[in-house]
Order: sequence, then C-alpha cells, then structure tokens
Amino acid sequence: MKRTHACAFQRDGLQRIPKDCQLLVFSFLRLEDVCLVAKLSMRLKHLAYALPQWKRFQMQGLQNQTAISFGWAHGRSIENLSIQGMRISRALCNSFSKYTRLQHLDITTIWKSPSVNDRFVGALMHLPLQSLKFGPNEITEKGFLALCRGLKGTLLTLDFNSRFMRTKGFYYIVHLRKLKSLTLRSCIHLDHTVVPFLCTLKELSTLQLSFLPRLSAGCLNAIKNSPLKDQIQTLILNGMFLSEEHFRTLCHFKSLKLLSLCHPQISNQALSCFKSNNLTVLTLFCSKALINLDFLRGFPNLNNICLYRCAVKLTNLLKWATERKTLHFDTCKLAPVLENGEVSLSEIIAATPLKALSNVSVIQVTKRPYRLIQI
Repeated sequence: MKRTHACAFQRDGLQRIPKDCQLLVFSFLRLEDVCLVAKLSMRLKHLAYALPQWKRFQMQGLQNQTAISFGWAHGRSIENLSIQGMRISRALCNSFSKYTRLQHLDITTIWKSPSVNDRFVGALMHLPLQSLKFGPNEITEKGFLALCRGLKGTLLTLDFNSRFMRTKGFYYIVHLRKLKSLTLRSCIHLDHTVVPFLCTLKELSTLQLSFLPRLSAGCLNAIKNSPLKDQIQTLILNGMFLSEEHFRTLCHFKSLKLLSLCHPQISNQALSCFKSNNLTVLTLFCSKALINLDFLRGFPNLNNICLYRCAVKLTNLLKWATERKTLHFDTCKLAPVLENGEVSLSEIIAATPLKALSNVSVIQVTKRPYRLIQI
C-alpha cells in the first residue's frame, strides 16, 4: 500500500515535458474531451484552462440555460466571444459578469432580444472590453452613457446600431477617447449634430456610417474642418449619395487608404473629381450609374478595387485591367450596360479575354465583402 500511495505522487510522463509541449498535446483534443480531462486533477484542470482554444469561443444556437452553465464554468478563461443565431435572455445577460477576461464581444447576428437593453450594459461596463459589436438592441440614452463611461479606458472598437436611442444619446461618445474604429448602422435618430462630437475622437482611424436616414454626405465638410481628416484611414459610407462636390471634399483626407461606397447613383463623372495618391483599396456597391472606370486615373497607387453589383462596361474593364497589371479587380454579379435595350456584341466578346487575366477575379459572396477593407 505504501508503494502504491507513493506512486500517486510521482511525476508522470506528461509532467516531465515542458508546459508548452503539454499544451501542444492537449491542443489536439476536442473541447468536450478537454472538459473531461480537467476533472481528473487540479493540475490537469489548470493545464486544460490554459489552452488557447478557451480564449476564442463561438456560441451558436445554444439554449440559454446551456449558455449560462457554460459561462459559469468557463467564462473566466474566455477573451473573445461571438454569439450567433440565438436569443439572449435576461439571465444570460447577467451571466456576462463572469467573463472577467473578456476583451472582444460580438453579438451582431443574434436574434431580436428585448433583454439587450440598459440592464445588459450594466453587466458589460466593468469588463476589460476592447471590441464590442452590437446586434439588435433596445439600449437608450441612459444605457449608452453608462457604456461610454464604463468602457472609456479600454474600448478600441465599437459597432453600434439603435432604433430607440435619441439624438442626444450619441453625444456621449466623446467619453470613448481611446476609440480607434467606430461603426454606426441604422441609427434612425442620428443626424448632423452628432458629427462634431465624432471629430473630437483623437485616436479614430476607421469610420463607418451605414444607412443613416437623417445623415447625408454633407457631414464630410464638418470632418474636413477638423483634425479627423488627417486621422481617417478607412472610410465606409453606405446609403449616402456623393456628388462631385463631396468627392472634392474627400481630396482633403490625406491619410485615407480604404474607401467603400454604396449607392446606386455613384457615377464615374463624380468619382473623377476625387484624386488620391494614398488610396490603396476602393470598393463600390450597387452603382448603376458607374458605366466605366476612367476615374482610376486619379488613383495611381490603388492595389485593389471591388465592384459589387455595379453596372460597368466590360470593354472598359478589360482596357483598365490590361493597362494596370498591378491593380487587382474583384468583381461580383456585374450588371450589364445596355445599348438600345440590348447587350452589344463588343461586350459579349470582351467577357472571354477578361477570364484569362490574372488580375481579374470573380468572387462569390452572399453579403458585401468587407473583408477587403478591414485593417
């Protein structure tokens, strides 16, 4: 019995190898198996929870009670959490306080959840969040103020949409002094009075303004007259019509490297008024008035252009793809340009040599390919 008892305290083969090698061995196990191994001893429990798999977790289609139990058991180890295809209950909202190391939270694809409200913010504001991406929510001005004050020291990325928050609620964004990336989507009460508050964010380099019915491209003038014009490197304007004057305003954005536009009336003539030596990526969505790509003369250092559901002459696309070998063209579901109600013979002929060019590719996506414009 003494020998058997002594063997229980001897170093086993796994314990004799370095910890990074032990983690490598455990990395080949499924998380379900890791949970079983963690029950064997305190040493194996610490080893199991040190695995990098726990740092990033995707919660998809779980029942709320299962998600709550998971959070109580493993939430302290997770740094990056994504929740998809499920409704968030009030009890699940409260369980977020257990994710004490959580730095990145993405709930953009959750189902409509009335419990994602001001009370939900209370569970988040004490976490070390660096990135926060909202889905459907019912957060009001009070909750957004608490969010901005609670996360002002850590938050770097915010993706927010709201149909409930009034205009003055967006003014509180000035508290997020460290914010580097900001996305505002489908905020029906956001208007031009919010833009001066955005201009006070000294670290902001990525700005996305998408489908804001009370905000027009005139907001670019306010940005032009602020230090923000020299900070912005990525600019996404969805659902905004830009005229020739607006594109001339963009010429003052000297640091701009990635530009994304989505509007059916964006034309080649208007784009020709915008010239930039720093622009490297350009994406155009759903432009039925584009027709040709002669505006590319103003972007000598452009590396990538994405044309998504745009009306472009294939003969003109072939011309530019042949001349600019270093420029990569990503195309998706291009609309034909009709002449007298029909596609011309030259357009049909141009489709064949386009397929042979190495710098022209057809991408298959079900949503706008923002992967091209993320930094």
